[in-house]
Amino acid sequence: MINIRNNCEGSCCGHIFKLEEKSSYDGTVRLDDATTVVFVANSYYIYLNFSSLAPGSNQLMEQFEKLQKALDYLSLRGIQNSSVRVPIGHYLYWQLTNDGYSIKLTERAISRVRATSGDISNLEVDKFHEGFRFFRFAQIAHDLFDAYRNLWLSFESLITTHTPRKSNNNGKNESEESWYCRAVTELSKKCQSKELNDLLKNKPSTMLMRGLYKDIRCSLFHSKHGKKTLIPHEIEQYERVKASLTELTIIVSAILMYHYCIRSKSSWQNPNIFIDGYEELFDGISFIVSDRADENILSGEQFHELDKILSSDDVTHKAKIMDNHVEHLFNASVVVEKGNSQEIRRFTFAKEGKELVVFTLDEDLNTDGVSHIEIDSFLDFRHIEKPRTYDYRI
Repeated sequence: MINIRNNCEGSCCGHIFKLEEKSSYDGTVRLDDATTVVFVANSYYIYLNFSSLAPGSNQLMEQFEKLQKALDYLSLRGIQNSSVRVPIGHYLYWQLTNDGYSIKLTERAISRVRATSGDISNLEVDKFHEGFRFFRFAQIAHDLFDAYRNLWLSFESLITTHTPRKSNNNGKNESEESWYCRAVTELSKKCQSKELNDLLKNKPSTMLMRGLYKDIRCSLFHSKHGKKTLIPHEIEQYERVKASLTELTIIVSAILMYHYCIRSKSSWQNPNIFIDGYEELFDGISFIVSDRADENILSGEQFHELDKILSSDDVTHKAKIMDNHVEHLFNASVVVEKGNSQEIRRFTFAKEGKELVVFTLDEDLNTDGVSHIEIDSFLDFRHIEKPRTYDYRI
């Protein structure tokens, strides 16, 4: 159960994050005079509490890094090995006010729209390359950095076969960076890949590979003291690595297309559909919280008294087109009556008795001492689906 009053006493504000697995540790880690991390045994949720100088919720990156240090320390002590998955699916920011605890809950979800043209029911492997294995593990990696490492190994494995590294008369190999640049340049001349050609129009191969190799690859594969290194779960680095992963995937996809006639299935829909078509659908929606985690909380006898007490018709909806997706933001807030301690599990944006957007916590949220709850729910519609980039959005 998420209980702010019990686990945040003596603090003025803080963040609550969800661990990938339930905590096996029951105790605290004090990071500095103002920062304490509270772990609760057999709970998914971890409390990052501050005793002074309330940080705004927009300082998420700085506070998330403090949490990583606490997780590092528990691992070093052999107490617990755990992680908060990035991208962060949901987190809470709380602050103590004169009326009680004020909570802001931010949640992100991704919804993909897929369509496949042609018959893919009977596939036949013509040629196999070990680089395919690295490609697959890049797609299923839970961590963005691991995805990049595996995709780089796929790239390197493939070009070793199709564009071998040269050596001079003295037996000295060309530099790795020169080899990578040559491989991409030669590929672009042979492969009719619009995406690769568009990429190289904006970035010549020397500039492109310097960024992919020196700035990202070397920083992910090495950690020499004093050298440029990318540290896992430093959020500010993720968007940069994600952009590079997109570029690297374009290159690897071009290699696969030219040498193996492999094209990834893809789908595309006009992004305006996800704005125009949903404006009417989401117009006039209301917001309800419930102590139920199962479905159909709006139907008949299952409509709980809690839903009637903690509900709000003040809901805003905004939509905007991003790079290859449309993001819908729903905002709502509820006021909790004093003395009305409840347990909340489910947050629902509903219209005409139907649930349109639903978010369910992994544990109950206890409202003891809570005066106000605000919800930011981001629903991300992906209308282009390709193995191009990792789904990291911070």
